[in-house]
Amino acid sequence: MLLHQEPGMHVVGLAVRGEGLVDQLSATQADILILDWQLSGRPMNGLLSELQGLQSPPKVVVFSVHADDQEDVMGAGADAFICKNNPPDELLTTLNGIMYGEVNPDK
Repeated sequence: MLLHQEPGMHVVGLAVRGEGLVDQLSATQADILILDWQLSGRPMNGLLSELQGLQSPPKVVVFSVHADDQEDVMGAGADAFICKNNPPDELLTTLNGIMYGEVNPDK
């Protein structure tokens, strides 16, 4: 996986459904969450709202195969949006920018 090869980045969890994700994030205290907009199990708007209520909410980068989801994603409270069709380097640039406070993508 691309992220495992990046210095300073550590993957602390993986979820295939929305249920339990908030508890998992609370336990790991992750800095950044990469979220698939089509993740099954619960509505993403509600999940993003719940994440913002955490004591230390992670920055949220949302992926979608549909570029036209960007407005909905950002309106729901995500910190960045990336279309799955974009090159992998865009993800790394966005993550590094968020991690080091160099940029605030799409906001």
